[in-house]
Amino acid sequence: MRIVSNLVICSALLLLSGQLLFAQGGETDEEAKERIINNLMVGANKAFTDGNIAVAKDSLKNLFEMDSQFAPAYFIYGKINVREKNYVEAGTNIRRSIQLDPENEKYRKELKNIIGLNYNDGNLEYKKGNYAKAVEKYDTVLMFDAGYSSAYYMKGIIAKRQRNTKESIEQFSKAINADPTMSTAYYARGNSYLSDRNYDRAIQDFETATSLNPNDAKAWTNIGAIELNRKNYDEVIVATQKAIEADPKMARAYRDQGIAYSKMGNWTKAVSLQEKSTSLNKRDSRAFFHLAEAYNQLNNCEGARDAALTATGIKATNGGSWVELGLAYKCLTMEAEAIAAFEKAKRDGRWREVAVYNIDIIVNKSKYNLDD
Repeated sequence: MRIVSNLVICSALLLLSGQLLFAQGGETDEEAKERIINNLMVGANKAFTDGNIAVAKDSLKNLFEMDSQFAPAYFIYGKINVREKNYVEAGTNIRRSIQLDPENEKYRKELKNIIGLNYNDGNLEYKKGNYAKAVEKYDTVLMFDAGYSSAYYMKGIIAKRQRNTKESIEQFSKAINADPTMSTAYYARGNSYLSDRNYDRAIQDFETATSLNPNDAKAWTNIGAIELNRKNYDEVIVATQKAIEADPKMARAYRDQGIAYSKMGNWTKAVSLQEKSTSLNKRDSRAFFHLAEAYNQLNNCEGARDAALTATGIKATNGGSWVELGLAYKCLTMEAEAIAAFEKAKRDGRWREVAVYNIDIIVNKSKYNLDD
C-alpha cells in the first residue's frame, strides 16, 4: 500500500510543479510521463484487486489529469463502477475505453457483461412486479446498446400489463426493427393489436410469427380466433389444426375448431372437439356451453344437461348456458327445471328473447300444437 501512496504523492507533486521533474537516467520528459502513468495504472489495478477502491480512484484521478485519453484507465474505472453496482457510470466509462481503443475485445466483452447485468436485473424487477425499476434497467441497457431487441420487448410486455396498448405496440415495433426475425415480438404486438380490435394488423403479425416459427401454437390459435370472428370457418379449421399439431394440449384450439364445425352443422365432430377441449381445460365455460349445445343438437339430453350445469357453475352470467340447460331439461321432460333455467337465461339480454320463447312453448303448448 506504501508503493501506491508514494505514486499518488509523486504524481501530485509532478502536477503541482507544472513540469516533469522526475526524468531519470536520460529519460525524456515524455518518457518520464509515460512511466509515471504506467505506475499509476499499476497502482490503481493493485488497489482495485486488493479491494481498496478509494486508493484506486485517487490513482486514476491523478492519471486522468496527466492523460485524459488513456483507455485502460477508463476500463478499470468501469470495473470499479461495476463493483459498486453503478452500472450507468460503468457503461459510460467502458464505452469510453472502447472509443479510445476500438480493437480491444476485452473492453467490448466487459460492456456486454454490464449490459447483461442490467438486463437480468430488469427481469428480476419485472418478476417482482417492480415495473418502474425494471423499465429503468432496460433503459440503461438501451443507453449502451440501442439494438438490444429483448429490452424493447420487455418494455412492451410491461406496457401491455399496464394496459397501455399504444406504448406496447411502440415498444414491440422497436424490438422488431432491432431484430426482424424476433417471432415473439410479432406475436406480442399482434396481441396488442387484438386488444385494440385492429384485427387486420393483428392477423398480419400472427401470420408473420408463424412464418418465423411454424410451431407457435398460440399464434395459430389467435389466427383461428380472428377467422372465427370473421365467420371464415374453413380458415378457422386450418389455423386451429396447425395449433393442435404444434401443441396437442392447446385446449382453446380444439374449442374454436369445435365451434367452427358447429357453425357448419357437423355436430358429431363438434362434440368430439369440445370433449377434448374440456378435458384439457376444465374451467372454460365457453367450451362447456358449446359442448352442451352440440349434445342438445344430437338429442343427448343427459350429456347436454351435465355440460350445461358445468358451464353455469363456472360462469353463471352467460345466458346461453342456461338456455342449453333449459333445453336439456325439456328434453328430459323436466319442465319445472327447464322453466327455472330459462328464467335465469332471461337475465342476459342477449338471450332474453330465446328464453322467453322457450318458456312460452312449455307453458302454452296448445298455442304451438304441442298438447300431450
